[in-house]
Amino acid sequence: VDAFGKIDGVIHCAGLIRDSFVIGKTNINFKDVLAPKVLGTFWLDQALAPYEIDFFMAFSSVSSVYGNIGQSDYCFANSFMDSFVRYRNAIGRSGRSISINWPLLKDGNMGVSKDRENIIGNMGLVPMDGNEVVKVVEKALKLNMENLMVLYGRKSAIEKSIQYQESRLMDQDVNTSQSGGSEQLYRIKAEAFLKSVISKEVKL
Repeated sequence: VDAFGKIDGVIHCAGLIRDSFVIGKTNINFKDVLAPKVLGTFWLDQALAPYEIDFFMAFSSVSSVYGNIGQSDYCFANSFMDSFVRYRNAIGRSGRSISINWPLLKDGNMGVSKDRENIIGNMGLVPMDGNEVVKVVEKALKLNMENLMVLYGRKSAIEKSIQYQESRLMDQDVNTSQSGGSEQLYRIKAEAFLKSVISKEVKL
């Protein structure tokens, strides 16, 4: 504000990964991964509250939608961003809020292992070039949407991967309905734990 006189819009693209299975994750690693996206989004919104802005854009991830092995904390953090954007629009915050679920970005600093890169490649996805990212951002600002997901790579392979993921989700729904309320109970407990962690960090 001191340099340019006003804030037209904000793009929140911070993120951090600490990949490992849930059983091997520590509280410190978990909080480290949540901090940029959960606390960062919350406090950025608080800081912008006094200003009239045109847009508030959150860089989320496709992991928010499809999940990722070893990234339960990262998936949750991105899902929080998507939900917060909907919340921000619902309460009438200044500026249009939008989240974009990105694939792996070629010029990003997140970094992935060779094994994960092979898995992504088998799904038909390839790292997205920075120029394409800019085009998507510009287009997203023109669309009347609060969330969109970007998949970049070989179209036929990506479509097959999506069909496979959807069939898995349908199978999980069937299994959950047959197993009674135990799955729902675990979910409620997990959500309660995550809410307690976030509430403690943001002093709610």
